[in-house]
Amino acid sequence: MTLETSKNAKGISEAIPNDAALPALTLLSRPAELVAILSSLLVKRLRAKRQVVDCCVKVLRHVPGKRCIVEFKLKIESEESGVTESQNLIGKFYANGHGQKVFTTLQDLQSSGFGDGRLAVSEPLAYDPHWQLLLLGHSKGDLLRNLILAQSNLEGVLEGGAEWLAKLHRCGIKSGRRYSLHDHLGALEARKNALEQASPDAARRFGEVLAQIGKQLEKIEERTLGPTHRDFSPDHLLVDGARITGLDFDEFCQYDRVFDVAHFIAHVRYLGLLHSSSLHVFDPLAERFSATYQSYAGIESLVRLEPYLALAYLKLAQIVALVTRPNGWQGMTDTILAEAQQFSQVK
Repeated sequence: MTLETSKNAKGISEAIPNDAALPALTLLSRPAELVAILSSLLVKRLRAKRQVVDCCVKVLRHVPGKRCIVEFKLKIESEESGVTESQNLIGKFYANGHGQKVFTTLQDLQSSGFGDGRLAVSEPLAYDPHWQLLLLGHSKGDLLRNLILAQSNLEGVLEGGAEWLAKLHRCGIKSGRRYSLHDHLGALEARKNALEQASPDAARRFGEVLAQIGKQLEKIEERTLGPTHRDFSPDHLLVDGARITGLDFDEFCQYDRVFDVAHFIAHVRYLGLLHSSSLHVFDPLAERFSATYQSYAGIESLVRLEPYLALAYLKLAQIVALVTRPNGWQGMTDTILAEAQQFSQVK
């Protein structure tokens, strides 16, 4: 077995992450045991008398204390013929049993029309509760994020993403915790405290937006709760021709579905900031997405979009300041927070 180095959430090169919350990562330094576990988990998927005999592991992303995503490049051998073949899978190591919830969500979604059609989700292959390891099929395609930044092959893609989201929102599955605007504000309040260490001024402005929305909780009438991705962005849509695959259901819950639309729009605008230092250079793309979503969702307007846009911008601000830290992150953080302030007043 070989292990390729990659980068963690802060861009630091590493091989095997050392994370007490994810003890199963030690499997990556025990190749024989890892190969045996993978063979066992995939026994129903592998044809008779075929087994995993070796694998190459690449760490894709590590979120300390929560999860680690890896790519497994498997070598599978037939006992009868000795012929070997390669197969790529995605593995996600979780803390606190969260992987079981994600596995169940993906199974429910596959049973609700997101299986083999044009609009799909990652295929859940197996889950090991002891190692808290979720195995997923390796979906083909390009991330919508990369297509937007490259300004290529976007014909019908924003519309396809909007159709995918509308389908998710009306799929009717009930799994996932119930989430409220009050919960959302509390989660962001915790992030404000972390932001204080990087930029006291940014933390102050962050808190002002939270306080402004908090004062208007009663005015922001939450719609009937429904299936909500809650981390929906161009980072989590994979485009392969006409096929759109949704990724990363770690935050899936029952919430106000308008937040997904706001979160996507905020992230499209953030890509504009990365691309040309303007939050609004990709507004035509955001508008195409929004208009198409409304047509598929059968609504005339996105009521209460503004406060959710403000919350999405707050999340982005702390990610820029604390996690990704691109060049010029201070100015980017200021720009994003200024935008959040504009949308924090409920009309």
